Amino acid sequence: MSKRLAHLLALLLCVSTWAIAQGPSRQERKLFDLVNKEREKAGMQKLEWDAHLAEAAQAHSELMVEHNDLSHKFSKEPPLLRRAGATGARFTSVAENVAVAGSVGDIHESLMQSEPHRENILNADYNAIGISIIQDHGRLWVTQDFARNLAFTTEEKFRDDVVAAVNRWRNAHGLGNITALPDDRLRTEACAKNPDPGKLADKLPGAEVTIFTATDARKLPDTVKDAALNKAYRRMNVGVCFPPSDLSGFSKYWVVAAFYPAKN
Repeated sequence: MSKRLAHLLALLLCVSTWAIAQGPSRQERKLFDLVNKEREKAGMQKLEWDAHLAEAAQAHSELMVEHNDLSHKFSKEPPLLRRAGATGARFTSVAENVAVAGSVGDIHESLMQSEPHRENILNADYNAIGISIIQDHGRLWVTQDFARNLAFTTEEKFRDDVVAAVNRWRNAHGLGNITALPDDRLRTEACAKNPDPGKLADKLPGAEVTIFTATDARKLPDTVKDAALNKAYRRMNVGVCFPPSDLSGFSKYWVVAAFYPAKN
């Protein structure tokens, strides 16, 4: 790479970083509004602008300009999951549209006429988007990154929500609330990722141990539902961990619950 090109790319990076901090450009805002108008016409929830996704989109658009090529992944470029996750985005699903054309209107029209791109724009699962548009030699290079962002809550709040969901399930089946206690030992196990329920049960004599991951505390797995309806169990200890991401971006809470009979 020539010194001149390296200097140009460094300057472009500084400019793009500043631009991200300032929010969407006029052209990016126009395309963002066009996307949401399509969703509104379809009776769907509008997407929220996400600075993390915009950062990931910007980095990819810069590579498309550098290579003068339209692609979802260039050589040595991380896949979309890691690109988005490395910016700090936390999500349960993610997708990308790329395009190049002479105007924002032409870009949007071409994306809407392409079935896979249209599906991303009108996917009800997504709630956020980040867009990057770079103008180069009269053409606009565009990246749209979509995601289902995870609404982060504290581990304590998530644990309380799990307990509330268990008691709602019990109440719906004519049972009273179960006594629930936070347990630091179980949180430590949850933070270890992929704990072995068999080995953990050996450490907790008399307990039925259930382990699961979730992004919505209201959605209990069948193992927890079954244990919650067992009349022999009078107490549950719960540990919840939101472990550090491996930069893949996919995020979830790990939950370890131990159900105990009255004598324990």
